[in-house]
Amino acid sequence: MSNVYSSDPEDLERKGPSFCSRLLKYTWKTISCLFSHITLVSMVVSYCILGAFTFHRLEKDNEVQVKKNISNIRNHAIDKLWLITKKLN
Repeated sequence: MSNVYSSDPEDLERKGPSFCSRLLKYTWKTISCLFSHITLVSMVVSYCILGAFTFHRLEKDNEVQVKKNISNIRNHAIDKLWLITKKLN
């Protein structure tokens, strides 16, 4: 018991950190590491989702117009082909 309550400076230097302080230190490191990784991943996912919604909102009207133009061109080509087919028959 004399070692536990010793006030000798040499005894104090030899003793390492207690189990509780080591456990607290590693628990804190683990929690801070997990928290930083979870925060980083959450921010990246949020950024991707926000970017997708923004892109969809900005490009929606243009995409609809492009699809209408393609449909009109396709219908015009089909009409021309039917006219050519009718002439040849």
